[in-house]
Amino acid sequence: MKKWIILSCLVVVLIIAGLSVYAYQVVRGPLVHQYEQVERYIYGQGLLETINEISYYHGTEAYYVVEGLDEEEKNLFIWVSDAFNNVYEAEAADGISEEEAIAIVNNEEEIKEIVSIRLGYERKRPVYEVTFTHENNRKGYYYLDFKDGSIIKHYTLRVE
Repeated sequence: MKKWIILSCLVVVLIIAGLSVYAYQVVRGPLVHQYEQVERYIYGQGLLETINEISYYHGTEAYYVVEGLDEEEKNLFIWVSDAFNNVYEAEAADGISEEEAIAIVNNEEEIKEIVSIRLGYERKRPVYEVTFTHENNRKGYYYLDFKDGSIIKHYTLRVE
């Protein structure tokens, strides 16, 4: 009897694990397909020779941020709107770095931990979104202009 209970529990755990993996793939599938479309678009338009990374940003509008090298081996960032109707590109050297963005936010707030930093597109310009937790466990968001590091907007949320 004890073996049947253990076997039944094991089968239930395996079924739940299998369904979880399946659900993850179903949810992730459209995003992977979009990444492939963005990659084809970038190469088709001749915007980059090599793609290093593609990320997804959803602020007021959805954008794909593509980092890669052009034919002259310059490191570029390209922001492509979700509908492929708006493209913005900039050399990495023309903007602030992630480290500089973190330093700007550190000068403004008492930061306990940086949760994430990513490139996005807000108010018709490229931005860094810096997410962090305060010393008092509130969650903070800063949006910095990619070009000069000026603060576009910021807010904090109380975490319960």
